[in-house]
Amino acid sequence: MSATVCAKERSRFAEGVSPRQTAAEDLAAAFVSFFHYAGRWRVEGNQVFHDVSAALNPNMVGTTQARHAEISGTALVLTGVESLSDRERHHRLTWHRAETTQEGHDR
Repeated sequence: MSATVCAKERSRFAEGVSPRQTAAEDLAAAFVSFFHYAGRWRVEGNQVFHDVSAALNPNMVGTTQARHAEISGTALVLTGVESLSDRERHHRLTWHRAETTQEGHDR
């Protein structure tokens, strides 16, 4: 599986400059406006487990991310809780199945 989430409006790097030569503050802004991880997944009951093998945040590699999965009509809803040092963050992602044409192609 692969999950990618990013801010709608992201600043662009300077034209013609390698990202490896981009200012640290511009790299930091790109990092905090983008989220990605990937790996194998498995289902146990109504839980989906993502075993992370690659991630933008190197601290996620080797972790297992648990999500509650619910199918409602044409939507798949994944929810999860992230424990931080001072609070919890609740995540909710909703996917909707694409409509298909009579030929079976996505619209």
